[in-house]
Amino acid sequence: MQSAREHRFDIQVLRGIAVLFVLAFHAFPEIARGGFLGVDLFFVLSGYLVTRIILEGLERGTFTFASFYLRRARRLLPAAWTTLLATTVLGWLLMTSAQWHDYLRQLYGALAFVANVALLFEAGYFDSAAATKPLLHTWSLSLEEQYYLVLPVALLFTPRRWRLAMILAGLLASLGIAVIWTTLAGKANLAFYLLPARAWELLAGSLCAWLAIYRRPAVSALWKGLALAAIIAICALASDHTQPGWPAIAVCAATAVILLGRDGWLPANLVTRTTARIGDWSYSIYLIHWPLLCFAGLVYLGNPPLWLKCLVLLISVGLGWLQYRHVEQPLRRAEFWAKRGRAFAVPVVMLAAIAAVSLPMAIGGARGTGAELAHELRPNRGLAKDCGELGNRWQPAEVCRSGPAPRVAIWGDSFAMQLVPGLLADPAIANSLLQVTRSACAPIPKAAELRPGYSRIAMDNCVEFTDSVLVQLAAMDAVDVVVISSRFRLLTGDTPFLLGGRTDARPEELVAALEAAIRQLQASGKRVILVSPVPHATFNPAECEVLQREGLPNLSVKSCAFTLQDIHPQVRRVSELLDEVAQRTGATFVRLDKAVCPEGVCRTAIEGKLVFRDRSHLSVEGARRLVPHSGLIEAIGPLPDRR
Repeated sequence: MQSAREHRFDIQVLRGIAVLFVLAFHAFPEIARGGFLGVDLFFVLSGYLVTRIILEGLERGTFTFASFYLRRARRLLPAAWTTLLATTVLGWLLMTSAQWHDYLRQLYGALAFVANVALLFEAGYFDSAAATKPLLHTWSLSLEEQYYLVLPVALLFTPRRWRLAMILAGLLASLGIAVIWTTLAGKANLAFYLLPARAWELLAGSLCAWLAIYRRPAVSALWKGLALAAIIAICALASDHTQPGWPAIAVCAATAVILLGRDGWLPANLVTRTTARIGDWSYSIYLIHWPLLCFAGLVYLGNPPLWLKCLVLLISVGLGWLQYRHVEQPLRRAEFWAKRGRAFAVPVVMLAAIAAVSLPMAIGGARGTGAELAHELRPNRGLAKDCGELGNRWQPAEVCRSGPAPRVAIWGDSFAMQLVPGLLADPAIANSLLQVTRSACAPIPKAAELRPGYSRIAMDNCVEFTDSVLVQLAAMDAVDVVVISSRFRLLTGDTPFLLGGRTDARPEELVAALEAAIRQLQASGKRVILVSPVPHATFNPAECEVLQREGLPNLSVKSCAFTLQDIHPQVRRVSELLDEVAQRTGATFVRLDKAVCPEGVCRTAIEGKLVFRDRSHLSVEGARRLVPHSGLIEAIGPLPDRR
């Protein structure tokens, strides 16, 4: 029987492939579209190796919880703590107050092995905000560590003859939970981050370990080669981020095929030996690469140049080798800890160093501007927080109207929410506004954007919401004006979308659906106003202003203000399309660039107040100062007297 403690060349190659795909995805997501599946590959490998260790120990009668957890601690903690210490020092030097505050939650979550739970409440893995979180990648390490806490207990206290049934039942139950959370409950983030919905991947590895010990199936080199080719192809080409999606299931199944049977099928040549060596260093490379990419993004306002991303990846591999050789390897050996005092002194010193850097900043705040900036950067959801998360079928909520009989309705997503503080500056509208908004849900009937990490049920809910809004708004006699605002990037064809249940619809069909909705509202006696997206650049203007205010490095731009020529091409294209729609339907079109960019220069701060709260949304103060000068209030005009 081949022991888990023996070195398997093919497993090290798989580790190398997994970490290389993760690095490629994090640096170049538009190229290595399925590289995130490298984490799924890691899960299966980890489940296999740790289960073999436990089962072999149980068979020999040598397994103890103390020896198991000590071995895990020696294997995982020194490199993790070294990386956390270095990341904390760099974060102290490079992060804004708000980012530092978020980072501390990530840090303490990673130290307590609950980073996946902490990150669940901050950002989705595929959200743009995730790029500012240096410890985002520790979610998978925490999830594995939680598995290591549960698995030994489950195997030890399950009778030997029932262990296979227990593994199979756990695998199917976990897969079922993942499917329910993703497709039925609309909880894609839960399915992505939490152990109950991810354990099936680790249990797939555990199942392979049980079969390898007790059944020893033979799998030919041909099947293993085909499985390896499938893993590489799927990780390179897959774009479905759903968990569990078919790409993840296929990668796990292919990995299982390789794990079953013996090693020795893979030829040892320059490519495989190099990949296996990278597999040896993969844990440290994985730990190091994301904080470096994140910090590169921070100093370049989210747009690090190609050369820098390539350099960061090379440095990550180099530092990964150094940490593997000088931290991982020496500190995982039992003889290192056998010397007097080291078992106590080394962990204490490492944790004390992390605490010495992080605790003073946690207590005192990163910089004196933190509270003021947090207030300026607060979410801009309009009349109330709940107005961004209305139900699947829209029903007018009391908190989402500014008066008893609203005459003006604003319909859209977060790009409509952001305009509300500015509209409330007008006395006539302040007592007569109805907010009809849903986050990430463009106001186009039968349509929804296919967003990474969003489940199909979330998209179907958006369609149901939008369709119900159109019907009810058209029937509301009291409403005279409907303002429609969204990013509308679906119209350009730059992002995949759903229309009438189809994923193959053309952008022209979306434009036609929007025009039909406008005409339906006009037929019910309402004036319709289309509002352009806020002009924004390819960098994050809010972050730029914060970096300047806090004296932090900014290597991207010399001035946070940008010109009309710097506006994101997608914004210009959407504005052109909306102008054409307005001309064909007779709707009014309001461009926000004349307020944001007077005389051709787009302002990012007015009288010391931030105009933007992120890359493309106005802050509350920005909306109050700019919307009254945009022409939108004039376009709404005097409301007819209904007395």
